[in-house]
Amino acid sequence: MRWRAEVSRGQRLMYVGGVLIIAGALGLVVWSLTGFHSDGPSWCPPGQFQSYGSGHCSPVPTDPADAAPVGHEWRVGVNMAPGGYVTNDIDPAWGCYWERLSGPHGKPESIIETGFADPGSDVPVSVIIEPTDYKFYSEGCGDWHPGEGK
Repeated sequence: MRWRAEVSRGQRLMYVGGVLIIAGALGLVVWSLTGFHSDGPSWCPPGQFQSYGSGHCSPVPTDPADAAPVGHEWRVGVNMAPGGYVTNDIDPAWGCYWERLSGPHGKPESIIETGFADPGSDVPVSVIIEPTDYKFYSEGCGDWHPGEGK
């Protein structure tokens, strides 16, 4: 006759719960090390930033003419200089949507101002990023270039 340890339902639930806690902790560590969160990459040294998808760190621009962001979301004063920006590269299927934010993207109370251009519009879109803005977010707008804001 073989001996078999009896495991109660409560012990099985405790084991599964422990495994889930460990998996969540490991996920949090990976998330924090890779930098895929709202404040951008965490692996660049102070005074540098990484443009969306570029794979390398660059010095923080001090002149608005040096900051022509490409991507979706930028921290003002960190990887985007305050000033006027213009884009003429509006997504022909979706249009161009942008937000000036006082806090993290995704929180409605953080929205300072928004704008939208219709799909295929040939009218340039412009915005003025204030030094007090926290972030700038855009979707379907292509590259933003320093220029006269609205």
